[in-house]
Amino acid sequence: MRYKTILFDADGTLLDFSAAQSRAFLMSCMQFQIPADAQLVQHYDQINRSLWERLERRELTRPQLLDERFRLFFEQAGITGVDPADFNSHYARGLACGYDLIEGAVPVLQALQPHCQLAIITNGISGVQKSRLAGAGLDRYFSHIIISGEIGCEKPAADFFEQALLRCDVKDRARALVVGDSLSADIAGGSGCGLDTCWYNPHGAPAPVSLKPTYIINTLYALLSLLKIPARL
Repeated sequence: MRYKTILFDADGTLLDFSAAQSRAFLMSCMQFQIPADAQLVQHYDQINRSLWERLERRELTRPQLLDERFRLFFEQAGITGVDPADFNSHYARGLACGYDLIEGAVPVLQALQPHCQLAIITNGISGVQKSRLAGAGLDRYFSHIIISGEIGCEKPAADFFEQALLRCDVKDRARALVVGDSLSADIAGGSGCGLDTCWYNPHGAPAPVSLKPTYIINTLYALLSLLKIPARL
């Protein structure tokens, strides 16, 4: 097989972050007696996404993000009487139990593992991500789990990918592939370090003119077809 190392993003690629986030958010709202519905979840999601995008652009730090997201959400939603830090702690504990998987994650990893080294590259919070990967039974497939909070930089920074390649002992970048759903973090970051990239695009979004992934897949199973790896029955 051409690729000897595959660097997988976690959230939105192997783990269903949307499902885990919604559950953790609604459980926290229940704990703090905040009336909540799908619209409120969407409102929080928009704030959270915008802050993570600012983190990727190095416009704020991780501690600032964690301090800001629920303070800003409560302010915009008109919610009073709840400590954002307490809410965030409860939410993080719930998120750590979010073991929801993207369809095909386990069989695809099972099929790939005998043929190449697999690693996780994620911007998530260390304790939360490790708990979710272990709870979902995915950690057994990876030789390395590389988390931005542990190495001091975030995707798409070149330093993040350089450290990932070093930890995975990648000598030939042409033999490594980045697989992820984020154009800004995974595809731009991997491409910027001279790596081939595979954009996981389950909703069929149009490919950007300015950024060309090496491959585009709509299902994880398509990765096996692309790499000519038979699924394990």
